[in-house]
Amino acid sequence: MAMPSPMTTVWLRSLRAVALILIATFLLKEGRTLLLEWFGISVSPTVYAIGSVLVVYVVLVLSMKSVRKALKQLDVADRSQIRPSPDHLPASALIVISRGSTFADRRRDYRVLLDGDEIGRLADGDTKSFPTTPGTHSLKLKIDWAGSNEISFDANTAQTVTFECISSLRGWRVAFAVFALFWPSSYIRLERV
Repeated sequence: MAMPSPMTTVWLRSLRAVALILIATFLLKEGRTLLLEWFGISVSPTVYAIGSVLVVYVVLVLSMKSVRKALKQLDVADRSQIRPSPDHLPASALIVISRGSTFADRRRDYRVLLDGDEIGRLADGDTKSFPTTPGTHSLKLKIDWAGSNEISFDANTAQTVTFECISSLRGWRVAFAVFALFWPSSYIRLERV
């Protein structure tokens, strides 16, 4: 059986989410009466209201997680169609970025920005390569509102430019996480190797 396209998956999961929300809303309005008529169970209005709100919340959270997952798959599929593979680029340079493993951001990806445009993401402990055109570029990493220092560099044809990055919040420094509010560009340390 053929897999549906990513866009079809987004639509199907969105429709399922809407259907589940409508069912939960109906049960919120009519559920107490149905419990009494069908099962002979009498539930106090307070207990029923709390239970109903919890059910609607769980349905919303699970539905939106499913839709977000489908949108993420669509985003990945779109990017692979738009971005040319390294084989098709004219004489290019290569950027290699290694991310150190830290406790503070182990579950979150760093966004890699080359000349202000996102070109990829780095997971905890990852090393990735990104092709680029020869010339002067600026590299920066972002996570939420914080990020790294911006580094300008020259890349020549067939040159590999290597960088290392790591969160500034490691070891005892985790206790001073509030500094990211005042110095967001020093949250990630980015260095050319």
